[in-house]
Amino acid sequence: MTLPCNYSVSSFLRDWDSSTAQRRVRILRQFIANSQYKTGIDLEQQFAGAASLFFTRLTAWIRITYLSGKYLSDQLRAINLFLSSTASQTYLREFLEVGGVQTLLELISVKQAKEVDKTEAIKVLYSVADSGRKYKEHICECYGVRAVAECMVRSSSEQTCEVARRLLYCLAIANPRFTVAVYKGLVALFSCDLPVVQRMAAMTVRRLQSTIGSVIFNVLDPLYDLLKSLNVEVQVEACELVLELINYDDKDELLRGLVQLLQPSADEVQRAKFNIMQDELSQSQPHLSVYVQQAAAARCVGKLVVKCTTLINKLIALGAVDKLLCAIANTEYIPSQREAAVALSNLCHSADESQQINERLITTVGPYLHQLILNEPEDMYTKLTVTHIDILSAGPRSIELDQDNFGEILQSPTYSKSISYSSDNNLE
Repeated sequence: MTLPCNYSVSSFLRDWDSSTAQRRVRILRQFIANSQYKTGIDLEQQFAGAASLFFTRLTAWIRITYLSGKYLSDQLRAINLFLSSTASQTYLREFLEVGGVQTLLELISVKQAKEVDKTEAIKVLYSVADSGRKYKEHICECYGVRAVAECMVRSSSEQTCEVARRLLYCLAIANPRFTVAVYKGLVALFSCDLPVVQRMAAMTVRRLQSTIGSVIFNVLDPLYDLLKSLNVEVQVEACELVLELINYDDKDELLRGLVQLLQPSADEVQRAKFNIMQDELSQSQPHLSVYVQQAAAARCVGKLVVKCTTLINKLIALGAVDKLLCAIANTEYIPSQREAAVALSNLCHSADESQQINERLITTVGPYLHQLILNEPEDMYTKLTVTHIDILSAGPRSIELDQDNFGEILQSPTYSKSISYSSDNNLE
């Protein structure tokens, strides 16, 4: 929008003040179409040095009408042109002084607000946050992290969730006062029922992990719960987050938790079965969540031993081999069998002490099962008999490498029983 010749700014503003809402919207749309990518200086020249007067009218209009939901998108786009422009400090200061941030945070919290209006409001907040640390702190001090996170949970639009995710990430970067608060807010979203929100939260936490610099134990239990998701994209992001967290020194608790998930207790299985019987949605999600979690944990272990072979000794010491064998024996959930076999195959191929591990595995389960694990892990479950299942699920077994000499393997009384058992049965 360019002011016509012989049409002063004061005349334009008087015309604006006396116009109906429909007339103002037409003016705004023309302004938006003609003012893309203009700097603050360009906007000032466009309004003959009085752009702030027009901007003030826009902010006043939106504060009056935002609860009604009328014409909000156009107002927000126009405001964003001012705030996102280069050299926009004057507009930013004015916007904060009139409570613009609080207005937008309240707007995205209104249940009846349109998704497109929420999206545009979050884009304006992003422009504010992207202007510097003090603006990020101001949004956070206004409880912006909570408001944006709750907006994601209530949203039915993936676009709204995406711009909200970008805003939360922006608020966490170069904002040390509130980085951990944003991180924890994202972790809290793991418990949301919406897979798209869970996926975005996990992805953003992973990207922020290098900024945090350590494993915050509050993230582990929610992360383990993410592994129960039936959504493939959520599972992928959860696994990627595990692979990211393993890069930090305080990773022992994470490894211990993953290994425990490989063999859910009888009580956990019974509770999961009871929940399915009580859940009206069980027909659409018939699988036990603990078995879904078991398969996901096995997938994570399989990727970990390939990515970081130095973890293999710790995993073996935590009983990972024994629990993977038990997971292969879980005939109630085929993905658990497949993922556990692949993980155990990766472990046998990746370990520096693979010869000793393979020898002990042969002693424990017999040569036939050992060859299936090494060479046909993905199809192994199709070739298991009842006898094989009994051998795989027999335990406990102690398959460990001696801490002082990795060339020696600790013996266990259960091994002699396994040898006798395998010799009495033709497993091939």
